[in-house]
Amino acid sequence: AFKGEVVPRVVFVNNDTACAYKDNGFLIYAMKEKSYMVHEELFEDSKIQSVLYNDNYIGIVLEAGETETKKLLLYDLEGNKVLEKKLAQIEGQLSQTDNDTYRRQNAVIS
Repeated sequence: AFKGEVVPRVVFVNNDTACAYKDNGFLIYAMKEKSYMVHEELFEDSKIQSVLYNDNYIGIVLEAGETETKKLLLYDLEGNKVLEKKLAQIEGQLSQTDNDTYRRQNAVIS
C-alpha cells in the first residue's frame, strides 16, 4: 500500500489500532496477533492539512480547493465516516480534550 510513497505520520490510536497518514489519505491497521489493514481512504482531489484522533475516532481536515472550503471528516476505527463538516475558517489547532470530545480553537464550522 506504500510502494514509492512517503508516509509522514503513523500513530497508535489505541492498543489495537494504528493509523498511517499520507498526503492524500490514510490507512487503518488492526494490531492483533498479526497486523492487517482494516480500511484505506484516499482523497483524489484534496490533501490533508491536519489530523486528529482519540481512542475511538480518526479526524482529517482537508485543504480548501479553489472552489471549496476546508472540510472536517471524522471516521470510526473501522473506516466508516461518521461526520463531515465544512470549515468556514480555522485558526489554530484542533485538539483532543478527552476520549470523546475535540476542542476547536478559533474555528468556525458551518
